[in-house]
Amino acid sequence: MIVRNVNYYRGFAICTGSITKGDSLVNPNNPINAEYNQLLYLVIGSGKANDVDLPSAGRMYDLSQLKGQPITYQGVSETSAWVAFNPLKQDKELDVEILKGESERTLLDDVNDIIVVPIDGNVSVGSTTIETLKSGRLPAGKSAVLTVPTEAVCAIVKVVDSSV
Repeated sequence: MIVRNVNYYRGFAICTGSITKGDSLVNPNNPINAEYNQLLYLVIGSGKANDVDLPSAGRMYDLSQLKGQPITYQGVSETSAWVAFNPLKQDKELDVEILKGESERTLLDDVNDIIVVPIDGNVSVGSTTIETLKSGRLPAGKSAVLTVPTEAVCAIVKVVDSSV
């Protein structure tokens, strides 16, 4: 079984998917159509992306070396689930940090907006609760405290100019 869903945010998309052992899914990985998986966070299980092993859940994998090449995702464990981060413009890339359970962080960037996207569970930014796969934007130059409760996982995303 293969499940795939795409959520669009300001300047990027998040593709969530899951796959069972022995199944495969091909992503064109085309930067023109926002199908380019720059980064992949493995939520559960293990798998492969072309020749890149994805052995550990709870880790971020940089797939930028595969830009423009089709990616075949293969399930290695009984079930694998991921969150892929895709920039929407060719001249942009994503700076993504993952925060896991019982974390608190003051967010501030003087140049770039910060987008907060909970991957699993709800988080709080100041007094605002953000639900799983919803988002909150913190404008450049503003600060707020992000609270990630136990068992939750959250992405802190910045869309930045490409270094290429």
